Amino acid sequence: MNYLKLLLLLFFTYIVQSLGWNNLYGSEVIPDFLLLVLILIQQWLNWKEGLFFGLTAGITADVFSSGNVGIFSISYLLAAFIIQSIKEYIEIESIVFQSLYLTIFTFSTLWTNFIYLGYLRKFESDTILFFLESFGLQLLLNFFFFIIVKLFLTFIMERALFESRRRRTL
Repeated sequence: MNYLKLLLLLFFTYIVQSLGWNNLYGSEVIPDFLLLVLILIQQWLNWKEGLFFGLTAGITADVFSSGNVGIFSISYLLAAFIIQSIKEYIEIESIVFQSLYLTIFTFSTLWTNFIYLGYLRKFESDTILFFLESFGLQLLLNFFFFIIVKLFLTFIMERALFESRRRRTL
């Protein structure tokens, strides 16, 4: 994949991310499409492309979100680095490992949001219960859209690979 295709995928993902999911669901918990695509696309990318996509996805999330700038950049870049490091030893096309990555990175991004939005300044039981409830809802939404995005990206990538093989044989 070249960098222009990655930027177009990032642009499309951000448009889907910002469609107004909180009005649909009626809550502050929305699916994190940038994280979903970041996890799913890493299997087709090499080191440089994977880290580039992680950093640009993080910068995009930082620019268009309120709060401290740089938190999403570090989180998404670290997620891409960890996945690319583990990819050398374990085949990450397995849905089990991708689900594990999704759970870990959903927890970490939600935790950083809670810290930097000031929810955890006072350690009360209501705050911890709110975090656990938000984590459960966020994880359910992410898993639901994870399956949809995985099917869509797999179809697109297999179609693109099939087309390129077909052109070479003609």
